Amino acid sequence: MKYTITIILLISICSFLSCSKSDPAPTPVKAIRFDNLPADPATFDKDGNATGFTNKFTFFSFSTGAIVDNPSGTNWDLAFRATTILVNGGTSGTGKGAAQVQTGIFGDLATAPTDGYRQDNDAGGLSPAGTPNPNLAIPTGSGGGWYTATGGGPGSPSVITATAGKFLVIKTAEGKYAKVEILSYYKDAPATVNPLTDMARYYTFQYVYQPDGSTRLK
Repeated sequence: MKYTITIILLISICSFLSCSKSDPAPTPVKAIRFDNLPADPATFDKDGNATGFTNKFTFFSFSTGAIVDNPSGTNWDLAFRATTILVNGGTSGTGKGAAQVQTGIFGDLATAPTDGYRQDNDAGGLSPAGTPNPNLAIPTGSGGGWYTATGGGPGSPSVITATAGKFLVIKTAEGKYAKVEILSYYKDAPATVNPLTDMARYYTFQYVYQPDGSTRLK
């Protein structure tokens, strides 16, 4: 009887340890901040005179947390040019990329939605930089997506401000999930923007990326 009880206790302990090892607590994912991603900022000659824009996109990967110099296949997730943001899916890429604009508090979203995503569907070709385009997964145009444009007029460009309470949920090129909150459209993210002196087309944003393929974003 004594030995039987001992064996039962040993089996119970082994079973408990086995379950503990096979069901580890999920690793928390944390927000990462990326500063000053260039999105086709103005170019200047050697004398400091503005020479225009290149109309080229800057590509970004969530899995590496870095700018992609040679974008191809699924090695990029988002592409930035002025206020236009592309996903790597649909008419913009060969990946599974898609997106949706969410209303709420960035930090509160714990689980990515499984539906409601759009891919880019710009069959006629990209609109010129700064022109509203409703055919993108992340729409351009003031109030239509992530930003609001205010002010502007002769000699003074509009101020582009991330719309409060709006952020993006992304399905990456590989079909994984991320959420993105754009914090600033100006170099070094000034608290108060002066459109005549602050350099535009530099994104500062925070994001949470889930590498394990689940929808958990917190």
